[in-house]
Amino acid sequence: MEDFGDLRFHLTPLDIVKPGDDCMACDKFCIEVEASFMPPILDEDDLSDYESQLFDVECEWKEEDFLVDRDRLLNDDQEVSRSIIRDILGDMNIPVRAFMIDRILACARQMAVDNIYLSHKVLYMRVRIDVPPGFESSEDDIIEGEINLVPASKSSVEALEIVKVEEEGYVKQPCAVCFEELLMGGEATRLPCSHVYHCGCIRKWLEKSKFCPLCRFEIS
Repeated sequence: MEDFGDLRFHLTPLDIVKPGDDCMACDKFCIEVEASFMPPILDEDDLSDYESQLFDVECEWKEEDFLVDRDRLLNDDQEVSRSIIRDILGDMNIPVRAFMIDRILACARQMAVDNIYLSHKVLYMRVRIDVPPGFESSEDDIIEGEINLVPASKSSVEALEIVKVEEEGYVKQPCAVCFEELLMGGEATRLPCSHVYHCGCIRKWLEKSKFCPLCRFEIS
């Protein structure tokens, strides 16, 4: 569980298959959201003892599963993808922060190209959020977090390393932009974070976002 201020956020990809998954008309993501909401502090005199009492008070607890078409969540238009996650968290009355959206989308893209999940019709992830009292959504924070919609500079894109796909590891991991295989003997673009993509795919991506689709590494 990671702490962001007093809010706690944890994301887990799940390697599971449930009955009925194979009957889905199209590939899906199932995002299992668990959220706890701490009651408000009624007296400022209790503030010093509040942290020690966190596990003694009764929280409001919510759980809900959200089934999303995989193509929609992995849409090239990042605002479409981001609005889906924003709506999911909003439906649970969770105060939305930009880092939550970034983490969930990065996890989704990683799972979509991971060999472990290639045969899965439905990809499951669990999101657990503990919300402290008085913690509200901040539009300023969300807007500031949308820096991933800023394109990378032309000079940084031109400076990216072009590699020949000769290593077996490259072929086993499809391009996380188009989800097609990297062909042995072909050229690919390697980002400074070492993730490799089709040259045309990553250039198109970086025209919209300066972040690696998988790990959020920033391309200046």
